[in-house]
Amino acid sequence: LQAKIEQLNDYGDYFPRFLGSSNIAKICEENENSYKVVLNVLSSLEFEEVDGVSNSQVILCKASEFIKLLYTEEGVIRKSLFMDNVRDYQGDTNINKGMLDTIKNDPTSFLLLNNGITVVCSDLISSNRKVTITNPQIVNGCQTSHAIMNIYKENTDCQNAKISMKIIKTEKDDILGKITYSSNCQNPVHEDNLFAIEPKIFALEKAYKEFFISYPTTKFKTVKLERRQGQISNTDDFIDMMAQAKAFTALWNIIPNNALMYADEHLNDLKKCLNQDDFIAKSLFSGIIWNTIIKNISILYYNGRYHIYSCVALNILEEKCKINVFDKNALHRIKDDTLQKIICEYDGNIIDEINTIIQRTARVLNTPIENSSSKLIAKR
Repeated sequence: LQAKIEQLNDYGDYFPRFLGSSNIAKICEENENSYKVVLNVLSSLEFEEVDGVSNSQVILCKASEFIKLLYTEEGVIRKSLFMDNVRDYQGDTNINKGMLDTIKNDPTSFLLLNNGITVVCSDLISSNRKVTITNPQIVNGCQTSHAIMNIYKENTDCQNAKISMKIIKTEKDDILGKITYSSNCQNPVHEDNLFAIEPKIFALEKAYKEFFISYPTTKFKTVKLERRQGQISNTDDFIDMMAQAKAFTALWNIIPNNALMYADEHLNDLKKCLNQDDFIAKSLFSGIIWNTIIKNISILYYNGRYHIYSCVALNILEEKCKINVFDKNALHRIKDDTLQKIICEYDGNIIDEINTIIQRTARVLNTPIENSSSKLIAKR
């Protein structure tokens, strides 16, 4: 490579650097999130400085001015603004329709009826009724932001609608997490929504993306982690946080019975495992296999789906690792790279594995039963 570049004779000093997919993804993410926005404000109030937050204030501005934060100068939506928000846009809910109606028909009341926007940034400078915000993230107010975007796309005048914004300058992840939590826990946000901002869950989302880039020949279907509620649409190839929690605990804690009940306990059980060194690998293994199996289980056996999934996954582990899978100590000693290798090199047939489990169960129960692809009702 160096010799070919020198032959071109078009460059001065250079330093070749080889990048993997994760390095390129990180550079793109940093570039997308790095920018400044200057907003004209109607009024502002500064807060006292606190540990970890060097500057913070509440500002009042026109909704038409807030558009500068949401779009680039070329009119492109800044989707990266909402990466630290616990929920994506929820669509045409009654609340979101109500916001649109207020902006259109009673814009002067919008400020009184709306909770406003919370923004975290890396730098904040105010001068002469202007604020300069560097690298902003909207951690609360995604629905409000999209309502204003929809108004903008309709070319509806929103000059008379005003919004309040709380802007906080900090680069500490623990402060960001506290701000996000406190901003959202006042609203009906589910536990799995708040779980989405755990640093280890960000890492898990990234691991799902990178796995199918690194191992495109795997027999398992590509699956994404829906870290935030409503984040992924128009596809069934994703696993949400509750499904991930159930798949994890059903397999690694060997409690498939509990997966059909005690919904709140699954996330708590998963939280307890966040600090385990092999959390990412175990989550990937359980999530990818669950996503494949659930698509191939007949509705006839849907009530036993977690048992079937656990048995198939344990059979795969037993065959590949040569261990007693009902020995929890042996099960938890399986290394990260072994789990990854099993997923990317698996050459079996999942449908055959499912049918084998069903037929074995039928023999144990001495009950005639059809295979998983049958459309007939199973005899009891």
